[in-house]
Amino acid sequence: MEVYAGLLSMDEICSPVQLILDDEFLGALDHFAQDFEITPEAIDLNTILEAGPGGQFLDKPHTARYARKEQWISSLWSHQMLQSWLQDGSRIDVDLAREKALALVRNRPDWPGIPETMEKRFREICLEAERAFISS
Repeated sequence: MEVYAGLLSMDEICSPVQLILDDEFLGALDHFAQDFEITPEAIDLNTILEAGPGGQFLDKPHTARYARKEQWISSLWSHQMLQSWLQDGSRIDVDLAREKALALVRNRPDWPGIPETMEKRFREICLEAERAFISS
């Protein structure tokens, strides 16, 4: 299977922000594509029967243990109610992915970065492309 995480415009641009967004989405897909454990222990029919019709079993140790195992929690997608999300700055997943990408770069002091010659050539290519785009 080919994965195009982080790529934009087919394969012309790679975005660290898009890479983080794609990683989050692929993590969710990976989790949800796993088989559920369907065994007598996992289902625990006794807990369900003890709760009875109209009862609930969310406060039972068995439910808590298995819910933690099955639950997937995003590090980017908000789980807040609207008012608290608005009060916390209304940051969307792209904002959080950008912050995460910048933090990764900042926390890598040994990161070699781009060699000056390569950066210079990259800037030249960008200017050439801009001139070609404007003149067309």
